[in-house]
Formats: sequence, C-alpha cells, structure tokens
Amino acid sequence: TNVEVASAAIRAAYGPARLDVRGGDIDLELDLRRFRPIGIELSLVSVGADISVAGSPPLDGYVIVIPVSGTVTVGSRGQVCALSRSTGVVISPGRPVFFTDWSSDAYQFCIRIAQARADSALSLMLRRPLQQRAEFDFRLDLSAPRTVPLIRALELAAAETLEADESHARSVLASSISELVVNSLFLCQEHSYSDAFRKPDIDPDLPRSLQAAQR
Repeated sequence: TNVEVASAAIRAAYGPARLDVRGGDIDLELDLRRFRPIGIELSLVSVGADISVAGSPPLDGYVIVIPVSGTVTVGSRGQVCALSRSTGVVISPGRPVFFTDWSSDAYQFCIRIAQARADSALSLMLRRPLQQRAEFDFRLDLSAPRTVPLIRALELAAAETLEADESHARSVLASSISELVVNSLFLCQEHSYSDAFRKPDIDPDLPRSLQAAQR
C-alpha cells in the first residue's frame, strides 16, 4: 500500500518506471506475484487504484501483457490500446510505455522474455544470424484465430510454473514449454521479420534451376 515500495517492486519486475496514484494513495494495494522462472518469467499484477506508470521495459527483454480482468490503457510511441479480454500488447525492448486509467478490478498477466532467448529462437527459425533485434507490433489481438497457439502455449507455461517438481527431467520439460511460447509469439504476432517467414529462402548464388527447386 506504500507508493515507494510499490514503485520499487514494479521496477524490479519489469524495469525502470515511475508510479503515480491519481487522487491520493488511499486505494493503492499492489498485488504483484512473480512465478518460478522456466526460461521465461511469468507474473500477475493488480493495483486496486487508478495509477499512472510511465517508463520503459528492460533493454534486454520483451514483455507481453494480457488482461485477466478489468481494463487499463497502455500507450507507446503514439499508439494507445485499451486492454480488454480481446486486446493485449507486446512491448519491445527499450520502447517507452505508459499505463493509465486502471479500473479497480484490473488484473494483468505478464510474460517477460529475455532478449538473448528471443534472438536465439528467431535466428534458428530464419536459419541465419540477426542483423538487429525484432520489433513487434504493439497491439496483440487475442481474439484472432492466429493467436490461438500463443494462448495455448501460455496456458501450458502458467500451469508449469505451479509445479513443485524441480528435478532435472522437469526442468527439461519447462525449457521446452518456454521455447514453445517464444516460437509461438514469433509466429502469431507481426514483427519486423514477419515478411522473411513468408518469403521463400532462395540462395541467389545458385543456378536458376536450383532456385526454382528451392521455391
């Protein structure tokens, strides 16, 4: 219920940010739950009051925000999204972002993916080194059919974080699930490398007949 303590908790979980409570902090009650990392980090957050959070996510990671209940407005670089059961956001590294107009029942499910893990997955999918990191479309359409694989992967990840078994065998399974989440994000959400997924991987140095075979 303390603004400074709440601000510190949000910075530790998501990155540099400034928290302001509108109309006084009498209703503030931050509930921030961070779950056992399984290669990605999952968390749940609610605040119980209308607050404003401004800042940027960590420079070394992506953050997916999916509303569980209530509403909140999220904006970044001239884009504004009202989060609902059908709309989430994907925040790319270093992208300035603000959250405001929280309803009292707003609860958010957040997924944080390290930059190195995302880069490795994308490079493997493209079969070549990356020249620069991926930049995702900000708005995530949770009602679109193409998003279904990502939602299913997140459901698996959420269930896995609650398992008490931390054996090596279980950690291998958890790593596979986190890999599924990252791959699903790249396939289900538009980003700066999406066109490369849709174009045939043609080697320009090969004869035309072999280029045709590659197509």
